[in-house]
Amino acid sequence: MSGFILFDRKAAASAKGPVATVQKSGNIGLNAAAHQMLDETNFVEFLYDPSRKVLALRPAEDSVNSYKIREPSSTGYTSVFAAAVFEAYDIDYTESRRQTPWLEGNMLCLDVGNTSTDANHSTMEGDNPQ
Repeated sequence: MSGFILFDRKAAASAKGPVATVQKSGNIGLNAAAHQMLDETNFVEFLYDPSRKVLALRPAEDSVNSYKIREPSSTGYTSVFAAAVFEAYDIDYTESRRQTPWLEGNMLCLDVGNTSTDANHSTMEGDNPQ
């Protein structure tokens, strides 16, 4: 194996900056860096700003309005089911779309105005539309 280097999948996943994916399954996927921006909370509440088309995830306690974040995988990837929120605010999730989230206060914000990148492509567009 002279000259070959083993690809470390776990190290590669943690080396990325924060990424959130609105998935066509109705989930919002978060890589480890994005989950860390939420202080690795177990529950979130959803807030929506219709004028900017920004969906926010706010750390929360277990309550009637909160959603449980799934247990992170070995690479730190996690997700939360959000189809009801997408339907309530007419947010398109017919295609999986990835983007770089940002913080406003303690809320992790996502541009859901369809300016993010198709999850099947490797580039990021429309990051941080503040």
